[in-house]
Amino acid sequence: MIKNAYDITKLLNPIHTTPKAGVNVQELVKDKFPDYYKFFNKHFDWNDLDGILDFLYFHAKILHVDEAQKFIDLIESNCEVR
Repeated sequence: MIKNAYDITKLLNPIHTTPKAGVNVQELVKDKFPDYYKFFNKHFDWNDLDGILDFLYFHAKILHVDEAQKFIDLIESNCEVR
């Protein structure tokens, strides 16, 4: 059952982000953004990179948090999107 606009958007735009071979996104984030790492480690599932990116897109694009865009760039440059 679709619960909200987010679920509808994901249904209509199925995107799946996966780390490139040999890349451990969790460790990259831990090294580059330790404060973000603590937050995401507590509140998100690292197997759901799309959910993490959606959260970050909101902060970068709507709230204009520069650090969020740097975090997005790190993840996206080390992943493949399908």
